[in-house]
Amino acid sequence: MYAFNAAIDRVPQWDYCLSLSTTTSHWCLLGVFNCVTSLGEISGGREHWTPAMQAFKDCLANCGLDNVRIVGDIFTWTNKCQNNPVLKRLDTMIANGHWFNSFIEGNIFVKPRGIMDHNSIFFEEPMQLQKLKNLFSSSTSWSIFLGFMMLLKKPGLYNAQALAIIIF
Repeated sequence: MYAFNAAIDRVPQWDYCLSLSTTTSHWCLLGVFNCVTSLGEISGGREHWTPAMQAFKDCLANCGLDNVRIVGDIFTWTNKCQNNPVLKRLDTMIANGHWFNSFIEGNIFVKPRGIMDHNSIFFEEPMQLQKLKNLFSSSTSWSIFLGFMMLLKKPGLYNAQALAIIIF
């Protein structure tokens, strides 16, 4: 998922997430949400709670979604400003309870910072690789970003840098 930068433009996206939550059992979203769910996901800059943050948090609660556990550095975005650096967790993977029950050992890993302002994130579930592949191959209702299936061929590693809505 790529959530728009402007909070007002994200409202229809949050509404769409809510519509998905009523029609599926296992599902998760990966991508750039351009919003955080807590002040602990911000370092530097103006660290105060905003209505946009509350809207995102409400969306997750209403959809029955939560952040997938992140290992290592939680910050996935930087303003690249040396005088007043700001770090945020804008890229993540969120999932519902059915997903968590199936992929108990799954984690997100953040690649080290490079030249871009966003870091790549990866989902890894080493004990459940075959189970994940089977769910994708037998699924009748899912859509994922171009290239995701190629990444499924890499054992235990799933790139979540772009868009992925996974529903089964």
